[in-house]
Amino acid sequence: MHTVPLFKWRAATLGVVLAGLAWLCLTFSLTAFAQTAPPITIGPVTVGNGVATVSGTVGGTPTAQANVTLNGQPVGVNAGGSFSGTVDLAGQSSLSLSLTDPSGQAYTISIPLSLAGPGGVIPSTVLDALHNAGISITIPPDGFQILDGSPLTIGGTVLNPGNLSILTVNGTPVQPGPNGTFTQTLPGDTRVVTVVATDRQGVTQTSTFPVQQVSSTIKTSAGTSVSALGARGLRIASVRYLTKGVKTKKRMTAIVTVKDTRGFLVRDAIVSLRSASFQSKAILGGQQVKTSTKVGQARFLLRLRPTSFTKAKRLFTVASARTPKASAKRQTSVRVPKLAKLSGR
Repeated sequence: MHTVPLFKWRAATLGVVLAGLAWLCLTFSLTAFAQTAPPITIGPVTVGNGVATVSGTVGGTPTAQANVTLNGQPVGVNAGGSFSGTVDLAGQSSLSLSLTDPSGQAYTISIPLSLAGPGGVIPSTVLDALHNAGISITIPPDGFQILDGSPLTIGGTVLNPGNLSILTVNGTPVQPGPNGTFTQTLPGDTRVVTVVATDRQGVTQTSTFPVQQVSSTIKTSAGTSVSALGARGLRIASVRYLTKGVKTKKRMTAIVTVKDTRGFLVRDAIVSLRSASFQSKAILGGQQVKTSTKVGQARFLLRLRPTSFTKAKRLFTVASARTPKASAKRQTSVRVPKLAKLSGR
Protein backbone atom coordinates (compact mmCIF):
# COMPACT_ATOMS: atom_id res chain seq x y z
CA MET A 1 0.00 0.00 0.00
CA HIS A 2 1.15 3.53 -0.73
CA THR A 3 0.05 6.68 1.03
CA VAL A 4 -0.03 9.33 -1.66
CA PRO A 5 -0.97 13.00 -1.91
CA LEU A 6 -4.64 13.22 -2.76
CA PHE A 7 -3.81 15.85 -5.28
CA LYS A 8 -1.57 13.78 -7.53
CA TRP A 9 -2.37 11.53 -10.42
CA ARG A 10 -0.38 8.29 -10.11
CA ALA A 11 3.29 9.23 -10.52
CA ALA A 12 2.11 12.47 -12.01
CA THR A 13 1.15 15.99 -11.21
CA LEU A 14 -2.30 17.17 -12.21
CA GLY A 15 -1.95 20.91 -12.06
CA VAL A 16 -4.27 23.68 -12.96
CA VAL A 17 -2.80 27.14 -12.69
CA LEU A 18 -5.10 30.10 -12.94
CA ALA A 19 -3.54 33.32 -14.30
CA GLY A 20 -0.46 31.31 -15.28
CA LEU A 21 0.83 30.67 -11.70
CA ALA A 22 1.76 27.50 -9.72
CA TRP A 23 0.67 23.89 -10.15
CA LEU A 24 -2.81 23.03 -9.07
CA CYS A 25 -2.72 21.71 -5.56
CA LEU A 26 -5.06 18.86 -6.35
CA THR A 27 -2.81 16.18 -7.75
CA PHE A 28 -2.49 12.43 -7.44
CA SER A 29 0.74 10.43 -7.23
CA LEU A 30 1.39 6.71 -7.00
CA THR A 31 5.07 5.83 -6.87
CA ALA A 32 4.39 2.23 -7.88
CA PHE A 33 3.87 3.44 -11.44
CA ALA A 34 6.83 4.42 -13.59
CA GLN A 35 4.75 6.23 -16.21
CA THR A 36 4.00 9.90 -15.63
CA ALA A 37 0.57 11.31 -16.38
CA PRO A 38 0.59 14.66 -18.24
CA PRO A 39 0.55 17.78 -16.01
CA ILE A 40 -1.87 20.51 -16.98
CA THR A 41 -1.56 24.27 -16.63
CA ILE A 42 -4.19 26.82 -17.57
CA GLY A 43 -4.38 30.57 -17.55
CA PRO A 44 -5.25 33.25 -17.69
CA VAL A 45 -9.01 32.57 -17.35
CA THR A 46 -11.39 35.33 -18.30
CA VAL A 47 -15.12 35.28 -17.79
CA GLY A 48 -17.53 37.68 -19.43
CA ASN A 49 -20.87 37.83 -21.19
CA GLY A 50 -21.60 34.21 -20.26
CA VAL A 51 -18.42 32.93 -21.89
CA ALA A 52 -15.20 31.61 -20.33
CA THR A 53 -11.92 31.58 -22.25
CA VAL A 54 -9.25 29.16 -21.09
CA SER A 55 -5.85 28.15 -22.48
CA GLY A 56 -3.11 25.91 -21.17
CA THR A 57 -0.77 23.02 -21.79
CA VAL A 58 -0.64 19.30 -21.20
CA GLY A 59 2.84 17.92 -20.62
CA GLY A 60 4.10 14.37 -20.99
CA THR A 61 3.79 12.00 -23.92
CA PRO A 62 1.79 10.84 -25.65
CA THR A 63 -0.54 13.81 -25.32
CA ALA A 64 -3.19 11.88 -27.22
CA GLN A 65 -3.94 10.05 -23.96
CA ALA A 66 -5.02 13.28 -22.29
CA ASN A 67 -8.76 13.84 -22.30
CA VAL A 68 -9.52 17.40 -21.24
CA THR A 69 -12.96 18.97 -21.06
CA LEU A 70 -14.29 22.37 -20.08
CA ASN A 71 -17.81 22.27 -18.67
CA GLY A 72 -18.28 18.94 -20.42
CA GLN A 73 -17.08 20.11 -23.82
CA PRO A 74 -13.96 18.38 -25.25
CA VAL A 75 -10.90 20.54 -25.75
CA GLY A 76 -8.39 19.50 -28.40
CA VAL A 77 -4.76 19.05 -27.42
CA ASN A 78 -2.16 19.57 -30.18
CA ALA A 79 1.07 17.64 -30.64
CA GLY A 80 2.93 20.11 -28.46
CA GLY A 81 0.51 19.64 -25.61
CA SER A 82 -1.17 23.03 -25.88
CA PHE A 83 -4.90 23.57 -25.75
CA SER A 84 -7.28 26.52 -25.71
CA GLY A 85 -11.00 26.83 -25.71
CA THR A 86 -13.95 29.09 -25.25
CA VAL A 87 -16.96 27.63 -23.51
CA ASP A 88 -20.49 28.98 -23.41
CA LEU A 89 -21.38 28.79 -19.74
CA ALA A 90 -25.09 28.53 -20.64
CA GLY A 91 -26.13 29.99 -17.36
CA GLN A 92 -23.91 27.71 -15.28
CA SER A 93 -22.52 29.15 -12.09
CA SER A 94 -19.14 27.42 -12.12
CA LEU A 95 -16.23 26.56 -14.39
CA SER A 96 -15.26 22.87 -14.48
CA LEU A 97 -11.99 21.48 -15.80
CA SER A 98 -11.80 17.69 -16.08
CA LEU A 99 -9.02 15.28 -16.94
CA THR A 100 -9.40 11.52 -17.39
CA ASP A 101 -6.85 8.79 -18.01
CA PRO A 102 -7.20 5.47 -19.88
CA SER A 103 -7.51 3.54 -16.61
CA GLY A 104 -10.78 5.26 -15.80
CA GLN A 105 -9.52 7.64 -13.12
CA ALA A 106 -11.04 11.11 -13.44
CA TYR A 107 -10.34 14.46 -11.81
CA THR A 108 -12.54 17.54 -11.93
CA ILE A 109 -11.96 21.02 -10.52
CA SER A 110 -15.05 23.17 -10.03
CA ILE A 111 -14.53 26.91 -9.49
CA PRO A 112 -17.48 29.19 -8.68
CA LEU A 113 -17.71 32.02 -11.21
CA SER A 114 -18.64 34.34 -8.37
CA LEU A 115 -14.94 34.35 -7.45
CA ALA A 116 -14.07 36.33 -10.60
CA GLY A 117 -12.66 39.72 -9.77
CA PRO A 118 -12.30 42.93 -11.78
CA GLY A 119 -12.22 42.33 -15.50
CA GLY A 120 -13.69 38.85 -15.02
CA VAL A 121 -10.33 37.34 -14.00
CA ILE A 122 -10.26 34.56 -11.44
CA PRO A 123 -7.16 35.05 -9.25
CA SER A 124 -4.50 32.36 -9.01
CA THR A 125 -4.79 32.25 -5.21
CA VAL A 126 -8.22 30.66 -5.56
CA LEU A 127 -6.63 27.21 -5.21
CA ASP A 128 -4.33 27.87 -2.27
CA ALA A 129 -6.67 26.61 0.45
CA LEU A 130 -7.06 23.21 -1.19
CA HIS A 131 -3.34 22.96 -1.79
CA ASN A 132 -2.46 23.79 1.80
CA ALA A 133 -5.03 21.34 3.17
CA GLY A 134 -2.49 18.61 2.36
CA ILE A 135 -4.93 15.79 1.68
CA SER A 136 -3.58 12.30 0.91
CA ILE A 137 -5.20 8.90 0.50
CA THR A 138 -3.82 5.36 0.53
CA ILE A 139 -4.01 3.58 -2.82
CA PRO A 140 -2.87 -0.03 -3.37
CA PRO A 141 -0.27 -0.48 -6.15
CA ASP A 142 -2.87 -2.23 -8.34
CA GLY A 143 -5.63 0.24 -7.54
CA PHE A 144 -8.71 -0.37 -5.44
CA GLN A 145 -9.92 -3.98 -5.47
CA ILE A 146 -12.70 -5.78 -3.61
CA LEU A 147 -12.05 -9.47 -2.99
CA ASP A 148 -15.09 -11.74 -2.86
CA GLY A 149 -17.44 -8.90 -1.94
CA SER A 150 -15.60 -7.94 1.24
CA PRO A 151 -15.95 -4.33 2.50
CA LEU A 152 -13.40 -1.82 1.20
CA THR A 153 -11.70 0.52 3.67
CA ILE A 154 -10.40 3.87 2.41
CA GLY A 155 -7.80 5.66 4.51
CA GLY A 156 -6.02 8.98 4.28
CA THR A 157 -4.68 12.07 5.98
CA VAL A 158 -5.49 15.80 6.06
CA LEU A 159 -2.68 18.04 7.29
CA ASN A 160 -4.84 21.17 7.71
CA PRO A 161 -8.53 20.24 8.11
CA GLY A 162 -9.40 23.85 8.87
CA ASN A 163 -8.87 24.72 5.20
CA LEU A 164 -11.82 22.57 4.18
CA SER A 165 -15.53 23.03 4.61
CA ILE A 166 -16.15 19.35 3.91
CA LEU A 167 -14.41 16.18 2.76
CA THR A 168 -16.48 13.21 1.62
CA VAL A 169 -15.83 9.67 0.45
CA ASN A 170 -18.66 8.29 -1.68
CA GLY A 171 -20.98 10.98 -0.36
CA THR A 172 -20.30 10.37 3.34
CA PRO A 173 -18.50 13.15 5.27
CA VAL A 174 -15.27 12.06 6.91
CA GLN A 175 -13.85 13.73 9.99
CA PRO A 176 -10.06 13.54 10.44
CA GLY A 177 -8.88 12.58 13.91
CA PRO A 178 -6.40 14.50 16.10
CA ASN A 179 -3.48 13.30 13.98
CA GLY A 180 -5.28 14.15 10.73
CA THR A 181 -6.01 10.56 9.67
CA PHE A 182 -9.37 9.27 8.54
CA THR A 183 -10.94 6.02 7.37
CA GLN A 184 -14.17 5.19 5.60
CA THR A 185 -15.54 1.69 4.98
CA LEU A 186 -17.47 1.10 1.75
CA PRO A 187 -19.77 -1.85 0.97
CA GLY A 188 -18.54 -4.87 -0.96
CA ASP A 189 -20.51 -3.99 -4.10
CA THR A 190 -18.78 -0.61 -4.54
CA ARG A 191 -17.72 0.07 -8.13
CA VAL A 192 -16.24 3.57 -7.82
CA VAL A 193 -14.44 5.48 -5.06
CA THR A 194 -15.26 9.19 -5.18
CA VAL A 195 -13.35 11.65 -3.00
CA VAL A 196 -14.66 15.22 -2.88
CA ALA A 197 -12.77 18.04 -1.16
CA THR A 198 -14.33 21.52 -0.87
CA ASP A 199 -12.61 24.55 0.57
CA ARG A 200 -14.35 27.37 2.45
CA GLN A 201 -14.84 29.50 -0.66
CA GLY A 202 -16.56 26.71 -2.55
CA VAL A 203 -13.74 25.49 -4.81
CA THR A 204 -14.06 21.71 -5.18
CA GLN A 205 -11.98 18.82 -6.45
CA THR A 206 -13.79 15.58 -7.27
CA SER A 207 -11.53 12.57 -7.82
CA THR A 208 -12.91 9.19 -8.86
CA PHE A 209 -11.21 5.79 -8.97
CA PRO A 210 -12.62 2.58 -10.43
CA VAL A 211 -12.94 -0.39 -8.10
CA GLN A 212 -12.23 -3.85 -9.49
CA GLN A 213 -14.37 -6.71 -8.21
CA VAL A 214 -12.10 -9.75 -7.83
CA SER A 215 -12.98 -13.38 -7.14
CA SER A 216 -10.37 -15.42 -5.28
CA THR A 217 -11.66 -18.80 -6.47
CA ILE A 218 -11.06 -20.72 -9.69
CA LYS A 219 -12.09 -24.16 -10.89
CA THR A 220 -9.41 -26.83 -11.37
CA SER A 221 -9.43 -30.52 -12.21
CA ALA A 222 -8.77 -31.22 -8.52
CA GLY A 223 -11.56 -28.99 -7.24
CA THR A 224 -12.14 -25.37 -6.31
CA SER A 225 -8.95 -23.40 -5.70
CA VAL A 226 -8.78 -20.21 -3.64
CA SER A 227 -5.96 -17.67 -3.51
CA ALA A 228 -3.98 -17.36 -0.29
CA LEU A 229 -5.45 -13.90 0.24
CA GLY A 230 -9.02 -15.17 -0.12
CA ALA A 231 -8.60 -18.33 1.96
CA ARG A 232 -10.70 -18.68 5.09
CA GLY A 233 -8.45 -20.26 7.64
CA LEU A 234 -5.81 -22.81 6.69
CA ARG A 235 -5.00 -26.46 7.32
CA ILE A 236 -2.50 -28.98 6.00
CA ALA A 237 -4.83 -31.53 4.50
CA SER A 238 -2.22 -34.18 3.76
CA VAL A 239 1.48 -34.95 3.47
CA ARG A 240 2.07 -37.71 0.96
CA TYR A 241 5.43 -39.45 0.53
CA LEU A 242 6.61 -41.06 -2.71
CA THR A 243 9.18 -43.65 -1.61
CA LYS A 244 9.77 -45.63 -4.78
CA GLY A 245 13.51 -46.07 -5.25
CA VAL A 246 14.39 -44.49 -1.91
CA LYS A 247 16.59 -47.43 -0.87
CA THR A 248 18.96 -47.00 -3.82
CA LYS A 249 18.61 -43.29 -4.56
CA LYS A 250 18.56 -42.13 -0.93
CA ARG A 251 15.85 -39.60 -1.69
CA MET A 252 12.08 -39.34 -1.74
CA THR A 253 9.41 -36.85 -2.66
CA ALA A 254 6.96 -35.30 -0.20
CA ILE A 255 3.78 -33.61 -1.46
CA VAL A 256 2.04 -31.23 0.96
CA THR A 257 -1.57 -30.28 0.20
CA VAL A 258 -3.14 -27.24 1.85
CA LYS A 259 -6.83 -26.35 2.10
CA ASP A 260 -8.94 -23.75 3.84
CA THR A 261 -11.79 -24.44 6.28
CA ARG A 262 -14.26 -24.74 3.39
CA GLY A 263 -12.22 -27.50 1.81
CA PHE A 264 -10.97 -25.28 -1.01
CA LEU A 265 -7.45 -25.94 -2.26
CA VAL A 266 -5.21 -22.99 -1.38
CA ARG A 267 -2.83 -21.64 -4.03
CA ASP A 268 0.09 -19.27 -3.45
CA ALA A 269 0.43 -20.24 0.20
CA ILE A 270 3.97 -20.33 1.57
CA VAL A 271 4.73 -23.94 2.49
CA SER A 272 7.85 -25.25 4.21
CA LEU A 273 9.05 -28.72 5.16
CA ARG A 274 11.81 -29.79 7.53
CA SER A 275 12.77 -32.82 9.57
CA ALA A 276 11.55 -32.97 13.14
CA SER A 277 13.90 -31.42 15.69
CA PHE A 278 15.05 -34.79 17.08
CA GLN A 279 16.03 -35.78 13.50
CA SER A 280 17.50 -32.44 12.54
CA LYS A 281 20.21 -33.93 10.33
CA ALA A 282 18.12 -36.56 8.59
CA ILE A 283 17.45 -34.40 5.51
CA LEU A 284 20.39 -32.90 3.67
CA GLY A 285 20.07 -29.18 3.07
CA GLY A 286 17.70 -28.50 5.94
CA GLN A 287 14.34 -26.77 5.59
CA GLN A 288 12.82 -26.18 2.15
CA VAL A 289 10.27 -23.52 1.23
CA LYS A 290 7.84 -23.63 -1.69
CA THR A 291 4.71 -21.87 -2.94
CA SER A 292 1.60 -23.99 -3.35
CA THR A 293 0.30 -24.52 -6.88
CA LYS A 294 -3.22 -23.86 -8.15
CA VAL A 295 -4.22 -27.30 -6.87
CA GLY A 296 -2.92 -26.48 -3.40
CA GLN A 297 0.23 -28.60 -3.54
CA ALA A 298 3.88 -28.02 -2.74
CA ARG A 299 6.35 -30.72 -3.82
CA PHE A 300 9.64 -31.31 -1.99
CA LEU A 301 12.58 -33.51 -2.98
CA LEU A 302 14.15 -34.88 0.21
CA ARG A 303 17.75 -36.08 0.09
CA LEU A 304 18.26 -38.40 3.03
CA ARG A 305 21.35 -38.92 5.15
CA PRO A 306 21.74 -42.73 5.48
CA THR A 307 23.47 -42.57 8.86
CA SER A 308 20.31 -41.07 10.36
CA PHE A 309 18.44 -44.33 9.77
CA THR A 310 20.82 -46.92 11.17
CA LYS A 311 18.50 -47.29 14.15
CA ALA A 312 15.44 -45.21 13.34
CA LYS A 313 12.99 -46.76 10.94
CA ARG A 314 10.93 -43.64 10.22
CA LEU A 315 11.49 -40.13 8.98
CA PHE A 316 9.53 -37.49 10.90
CA THR A 317 8.85 -34.18 9.18
CA VAL A 318 7.12 -30.93 10.12
CA ALA A 319 5.14 -29.16 7.40
CA SER A 320 4.18 -25.51 7.89
CA ALA A 321 2.02 -23.26 5.76
CA ARG A 322 0.90 -19.66 5.93
CA THR A 323 -1.29 -17.15 4.13
CA PRO A 324 -1.66 -13.43 4.88
CA LYS A 325 -4.38 -14.31 7.41
CA ALA A 326 -3.65 -17.77 8.82
CA SER A 327 -1.03 -20.43 9.46
CA ALA A 328 -0.95 -24.18 10.04
CA LYS A 329 1.54 -26.88 11.06
CA ARG A 330 1.49 -30.66 10.98
CA GLN A 331 3.98 -33.40 11.87
CA THR A 332 3.90 -36.67 9.96
CA SER A 333 6.22 -39.62 9.40
CA VAL A 334 7.07 -42.26 6.83
CA ARG A 335 8.81 -45.59 7.09
CA VAL A 336 12.36 -45.56 5.70
CA PRO A 337 14.13 -48.82 4.73
CA LYS A 338 17.71 -49.40 5.75
CA LEU A 339 19.86 -47.26 3.50
CA ALA A 340 23.39 -48.04 2.41
CA LYS A 341 25.94 -45.63 3.78
CA LEU A 342 27.37 -43.12 1.35
CA SER A 343 31.07 -42.48 1.36
CA GLY A 344 31.96 -39.23 3.00
CA ARG A 345 28.59 -38.94 4.77
